[in-house]
Amino acid sequence: MRKLLFLVVVLSPTLSLAAQAGISRGGFGLLFADHNSSRNIGQTARSSGFSVQALGAKFTGTHEQTVVLSAAFARGGLALSAYGSRYGMDPKLNAASEDIFGVGAGFAFSDLSFGFSAEKEQDVYRTIARTRTAASVRGTVTYETKGPLILGLGVSTTVDAAVRQEQTAEVAAGWKMANSGIELLQTISSRNSDWSTGLLGRWNGQSFYIAGGGIYLGLPEAVQVLARAGFVWGPVDFSGFVTHIVKSNENPFHGITLRAAF
Repeated sequence: MRKLLFLVVVLSPTLSLAAQAGISRGGFGLLFADHNSSRNIGQTARSSGFSVQALGAKFTGTHEQTVVLSAAFARGGLALSAYGSRYGMDPKLNAASEDIFGVGAGFAFSDLSFGFSAEKEQDVYRTIARTRTAASVRGTVTYETKGPLILGLGVSTTVDAAVRQEQTAEVAAGWKMANSGIELLQTISSRNSDWSTGLLGRWNGQSFYIAGGGIYLGLPEAVQVLARAGFVWGPVDFSGFVTHIVKSNENPFHGITLRAAF
């Protein structure tokens, strides 16, 4: 982790001479997901570029921490992604941490994009944290109309849950503009009362990007707020983020990312 951060910082003056990759930055949702997210690898295929990102974050109060290294590559309507994550009270100690990995592939053509991903974790609180409960597989399809309207569907299932398998479906409708997008996201699950409704958006500028929104979670009966803001210097961007379930005994989850994109 430290070696990667050092290399990115040292090489950034040289990297700034390269053309800035036209990747999607910051989005939390299904339709406008961040380039290094495995949420919708099919849409990642629409933005050509290669990016490597390091993420570090923690929960306030409980002090659980996560470190994530991820890479995503897209060109010619095809995309591949992978990440490795360590999550626990002390990531430096093997006995106090979990190592989690995920891969994804997607392709886009004309008005449609498709994606498939598999990972050895499931994030039950819908943050960027990697809280493992079981391995899972996920598929997505997105349709972009001739106008600004975009529609998306995502389905996933656990494959080795200790108690019982859980299936989840997500339906999204969004409005796409030149450098921004907003979406309404509805999630339902085979788990009793586990559903959510959210409104999410993002905006990408030449040197700055922001993303955020709110999600009502049916199972804890609480609202989760999400926000991310980043700065871009050529092919390098740095961001900070926070997500928080607004309910007693819930701690904010916050962190930073550093990425190089080509």
